[in-house]
Amino acid sequence: MKRRTFLAASALFGGMMSATVQQALVAVANAGELKGVLNSQRRRCLEALVERIIPATDTPGAMEAGVPDFIELILEKGLLAEDAKRFIAGIDEVGDLSRSNYGSDYIELSAAHQDAILTGLEQKAANSQRGGATPFFQVLKELTLVGYYTSEVGATQEIRYLPVPGSYDGCVEWKEDDRVFFFGSPLDKFI
Repeated sequence: MKRRTFLAASALFGGMMSATVQQALVAVANAGELKGVLNSQRRRCLEALVERIIPATDTPGAMEAGVPDFIELILEKGLLAEDAKRFIAGIDEVGDLSRSNYGSDYIELSAAHQDAILTGLEQKAANSQRGGATPFFQVLKELTLVGYYTSEVGATQEIRYLPVPGSYDGCVEWKEDDRVFFFGSPLDKFI
């Protein structure tokens, strides 16, 4: 099974999300216009982070799906103020790690060095104590997956879409390396 197939299946069909992300998605459902909460340096760092998590391959990546806009919407309208501050501090931590370990900002690092930073953040998140605040990397990864697979790009180009209601076909052909099926209505923008 390809990595994206696994990620799509886990995110859309039974994957667990942290309470932080679940609450943010509920809060943003009726959100108004986006003002933008990230300065340009943080925004570029966020763009580089999400593109390393879901890069463009034979299908569009997180940038083309508008994931940074989705995450900024969540930061402004969906997360509690302390959770949003913690997320922004996480982006700043990525910049600090990049400069201290490699002498450059995250966006200027090679793919291998960017991946090393992400791997370190993932390990830190895995080793964190349960019951406290959700670690930055976990929130970043969950928001990236949700933003991608609820975008038009993710829901129509990455996942095979079968409109429901539609004609019933009890035997849908599936090939081993095929895209994941999504039964329902793809969301035009985000949530």
